[in-house]
Parts: sequence; C-alpha cells; structure tokens
Amino acid sequence: MNPTSEIEAGDFGHWLKVTLAAEAANVPCGECNACCRASYFIHITDNEYKTREHVPRELIFPAPGSGGKQWVMGFDETGSCPMLKQNSCSIYAHRPRTCRDFDCRVFAAAGISASQPGAGDAKAEVDQQVLRWRFSYKTGNDKRKHTAIKAAAAFIRENQQQLGAQAPATPTALALASLHIYELFLTEEGTDPVKPDLGTIKANLHPLNSSD
Repeated sequence: MNPTSEIEAGDFGHWLKVTLAAEAANVPCGECNACCRASYFIHITDNEYKTREHVPRELIFPAPGSGGKQWVMGFDETGSCPMLKQNSCSIYAHRPRTCRDFDCRVFAAAGISASQPGAGDAKAEVDQQVLRWRFSYKTGNDKRKHTAIKAAAAFIRENQQQLGAQAPATPTALALASLHIYELFLTEEGTDPVKPDLGTIKANLHPLNSSD
C-alpha cells in the first residue's frame, strides 16, 4: 500500500445518501486495516449473538450506562483489536456491526482528522488513509454539499466551548453531526457562505445527542 497515493472514494452524492440513510457502506479499503489497529473500543449490541459467540468472553465487558444492552471489546497493548490475527480479521464473517459500519471517508467528507486533539498518534494511520480519499462529483450541487459539510464541522469545532454539552464528544461524532446539519450551511452557487446562529445549531444538534 502506497501511503501517499490517492484513492477513489466514489461519487459523493451517492455516498452521502447512503451514509445519511445509515445503510451498509461498501468501503473500498483494499489492503488497509488501519482502523483495526487504532485503539478503538468496539461496541457490540446485546442482540449480536453470533459476534459474541465468536469473541472470547474475557475480551468483552458491559458498556457503562447501557443497562447490559451494549458490550465493548477493547484492544491490546499495541492498540490492535484482539480479533486481528496475522494482519486480518479472524471473525470477519461475524464481525460487529460497528466494524461493518465504520467508514473513514466520513472524516474526509468533514475535512477533519480521526484523531482526538492531544490523544497521541494512535490513529495516525487512519488519518493517513483519510488524506488519500478523493470524492468525485456528478453535479455542482454535490460539491456545494461537501463544502457545506466541511463548513458545519469547522463551525462546531470553533464553537465547541459555547456548544457545551451539545458539542460532539469525538471526531466520529463531529463528522456525523456535520453530515446531519450541513443543510444549514448550504449555499447557492455564487453566494456568500452561510453563518447560522449558535441557537439554531444547538437546536439541531440536540436530537442527535439525545438519540445516542
């Protein structure tokens, strides 16, 4: 894998539609498994019976505050998923939905890093992959949507303190939030950037945080 080569991320309009609909993403990962080695805690729902059958019991524990309906699998001392064996997933057919749904293109869409500020370089390889993605656009409107998503992510980051509890707590949450509120930043061709007021952003972020 060439860490500097560009990767086709696909048609942006289609990707956005699929992602907002929470449909299964067909991520062109190629040989990359950076997310499997990025110190991610993997959530497993209580009804993912097959997954839990294939993960040694000692590797998962109840997620705090979930009432026993969410489980978490940690990572080893190197930051790798314990199910990663010989550089490939040993339970791929039964991997958690969290793994199936993970799509680092969301960071490229939002124009942000996968790394939490000040959290070290555990996700450096994911960030490297994020920088390689290149979306294509069938229409000028799709490109404006992408610009609006980046503007939404930048606004949230710049107003993190003012947003308080409404602010997304992780880069993943920030990227997804920017997808859900991008229309507030969407402009017509040739017009000035939109600057929504903080109250409007808070109101639109509230239902997202409430459903977590």
